[in-house]
Amino acid sequence: MEQGRLGEAANGNARRERLACLDLVAFALQLVHVDRPDWRGRPAVAVEHDGPQSPVTHANDAARAAGVAVGMRYGVALGLCAELAAGVVDGPRVAAGVATVLAVLQRFSPLVQPKEDEPGVFWVHGRGLGGLYGGPKAWADAMLGALGALGFAARLAVGFDGFSTYAAAKGLAKGEPLVFRSPEEERVCIQGVPIAALHLPPPVRDRLHRLGIASAGEFAKLPAGGVLERFGSEVFDLQRLAAGARRAEFCAAKEELPLAAEVHLDEPEARLEGLLHHVGELAAPMLAGLARSAQAARVLLVELQLERGGVRTERLVPGEPTCDLVWLLRLLAMRLEAVVLPAGAERIRVELEPTAAPAHQGALFLQHHARHPAALAKVLGALTAALGPDAVVRAASTSAHLPERSYRWERLVDLPRARPRPETLPPLVRLQLDPPLELPPRPRHGTDGWLAGGLGRGAVVRLVGPYLLSGGWWGREVRREYHLAELQTGEVLWLYYDAERRTWHCQGRVT
Repeated sequence: MEQGRLGEAANGNARRERLACLDLVAFALQLVHVDRPDWRGRPAVAVEHDGPQSPVTHANDAARAAGVAVGMRYGVALGLCAELAAGVVDGPRVAAGVATVLAVLQRFSPLVQPKEDEPGVFWVHGRGLGGLYGGPKAWADAMLGALGALGFAARLAVGFDGFSTYAAAKGLAKGEPLVFRSPEEERVCIQGVPIAALHLPPPVRDRLHRLGIASAGEFAKLPAGGVLERFGSEVFDLQRLAAGARRAEFCAAKEELPLAAEVHLDEPEARLEGLLHHVGELAAPMLAGLARSAQAARVLLVELQLERGGVRTERLVPGEPTCDLVWLLRLLAMRLEAVVLPAGAERIRVELEPTAAPAHQGALFLQHHARHPAALAKVLGALTAALGPDAVVRAASTSAHLPERSYRWERLVDLPRARPRPETLPPLVRLQLDPPLELPPRPRHGTDGWLAGGLGRGAVVRLVGPYLLSGGWWGREVRREYHLAELQTGEVLWLYYDAERRTWHCQGRVT
């Protein structure tokens, strides 16, 4: 195919700008392999959440060869393939993956549009880039290379029309990008793309197959009125795009460019006061510009180039986006106070990641709360700056049958306002041990003299239970008999007997 330029002549003197479409096939599964590169080559699946009942959303070739199918429960799939690895790819993980790919593609064009209803598909506009690359093929190779360095693989077509490049990319095999010389060549090429490659609901695809419609070209030739009447407006819009009667509107995603400034010092600076002074001088004008545009800094990144080599980088995330220079410097001071620099800094670079400023509504006529949310956010930001990003966490529920696996620790970014509910009885609060504590064996006759809580708490006087819990048949089987044990001191312990291993454990205590 002809190399050409990113903006090249077509139809006489009219210039048609190049448009690329990238399809990151099985995007959720690619995210699993990016997170765990060591799983490449072994059976692996993507699941919605961590638990045996979670459905499999994607499976690689090795997993499918072992009999694993999309839609199957993870516990069933694990029974078919004992070496199956699974990665959780939920909504936030997909959104983070889209943002990562978007940032990479925006290095090759400021005009990038993700497909909202199909994560992993992106359009990249070549407007104004004709002098930066040797041709569309070089441009396409550069994008694929940048994505490949992060572990992503994509099918890529460079043409002139949004739908045509999308259909061509979906019909490609992985490998070399496809570059069209003209819109006519592009239109002819997509006629044979299978209808299954298009993003159509499965019932619509099945009905089209029953009508003998197997390719995009046959789909484009259907009467528009009949498509609208039988399949609805969404399928009708897609058919109009396939027929060339309508062009898709290109809506580029907003490019969030970090703000950065740096200074080279005549004399190396190692004093905390001096470092804060230089950081403040660099950050102040950038924060002022953000405030004028109704934005704020969500991240402060400080990079110190040291005199004897090496770089010290500090990344600070305030409790909420802010333009408060004094507060940001205070967070930086708390972080640097615990650091001993091996040498002074010769160069200081400050970078801000902007975002929309939080809208704080005036509270003149609102009820005053003793603890203002902004003050709480500052406290969380201070703890994070002083102790690290994982210093403040909270327990979040997960779908699992074992108590010690029924939660995970996640970072606490902001503190939601309490919403107490009226309770007729106080809730039962359990303090859980992680891992459970193994106990001495229970006496053969009752609980007489059983010191389940140690010498200082006395013996067990009453045992309530058992409450049975079983599962894990897809891996290591678990059969537990839970009890509530009342001690001589009045304390209540939460115990279980492991029937498989014949041992007693303390899961926690009731408060």
